[in-house]
Formats: sequence, C-alpha cells, structure tokens
Amino acid sequence: TDYDIVDAAPFGRDPMKELAAECARQDIKMCFYYSQTQDWHHPDGDGNDWDYDPAKQDFQSYVDNYVKPQVREIPPATVARARVFVDSRPAALEEAGDLILPIREGLITSDHVVAELGELLLGQAQGRTAPEEITFFKSVGVAVQDALAAQAALTRAMEFGIGQQVDW
Repeated sequence: TDYDIVDAAPFGRDPMKELAAECARQDIKMCFYYSQTQDWHHPDGDGNDWDYDPAKQDFQSYVDNYVKPQVREIPPATVARARVFVDSRPAALEEAGDLILPIREGLITSDHVVAELGELLLGQAQGRTAPEEITFFKSVGVAVQDALAAQAALTRAMEFGIGQQVDW
C-alpha cells in the first residue's frame, strides 16, 4: 500500500525500522506480523470509527481482498528457489501473499506453481526429484479437502482401532 508511518505519524521516523536495526546489532531475532484488527487507515478495517462509518464497513471483504494478499510468511527468495505446490491454484494465486507478492515483484510467475495437491496425489505431477530440492506447499484452505482428509483420518483410525469417540 501507499501507507507510510514516516509520513502518517508526527514522529517523522520509522520506529519499527530503528527497533529492527538495533535488534540486529544485538543479535536478537524479531519479526512483525500484520494485525488486521487494528487497521485505522482503511475504510473497511477495524478500529477507526471516527473517519469511517462502521455500519458501512465490510470487514470480511477487507480480510479477503486486502489483508490476505499482503501477508508473507516465507521469504520470496525461498519461494523462487522452491518447487511450489498448492491446494487450489486459483485460490492460492488470489489469496496467498507468499505467491502474490513474488509475482508482483517479478521473482516468479503463476507458472511457478508446479501442481495442486490433488494432481500430486493422483500421480499427475512429480514431487521432490532430488534430496537438495526445496518443496513448498501453500494451503489457503479448501473446505472439501479438509472434509475428505478428516474422513480419511477417521477411516484409518477405525481400521486400526485407535482414537476415541466423543459425544457432543
């Protein structure tokens, strides 16, 4: 986004950058993670009810279309070096910041996704081809796959006579 704390705050400097630099000098590991529940500068974000009308906010749209595409959990160089597998190619390319951002930055293209998990499981795509190869699976959560995985786990547990039934 165009949001910049240096321009937006009266402090006039980037306190997170300064903190990160000092942590690096002291050999302290640190990270930042985006908090979608306190985004005061976006009209659909949560936390700012003085500039925006809360009754008109669409928080789910904000999360799906603004937050998720920005969240990066894996360094882009790692994604570029890896063979990438996804649960759903269209969903991952729309929702996963770990793929969207390296594509925007020109490090990879959408063709960098080798296959979907289903293609791999059906033998339509090959997994790791060498021990030194990096494979990266990016899941954005596909409900039908979750349900099928749960059914498969239940079936196997029943076959082996393991697990515990819980009454709801």
